[in-house]
Amino acid sequence: SQNWYSQKLSEELNQKETKQSFIEKELKELQQKIAVEHKNMTKAVKKADEARKKEAAFLETKRELMTPKINKL
Repeated sequence: SQNWYSQKLSEELNQKETKQSFIEKELKELQQKIAVEHKNMTKAVKKADEARKKEAAFLETKRELMTPKINKL
């Protein structure tokens, strides 16, 4: 009886360890995916910001060229 109980506890412990190992692996994979997505998002935001700055500079230059100059030298 004691031997059977010990065997059942051992099996249960093994199952719990296997489940924990699986969950830890899954967690690590999710953390990696989050890190990659965060990096991609950061790059996209930076690229969009640079594009907005270029567009603003272009519009400013265009506005300056369209503005009539008084006392042009």
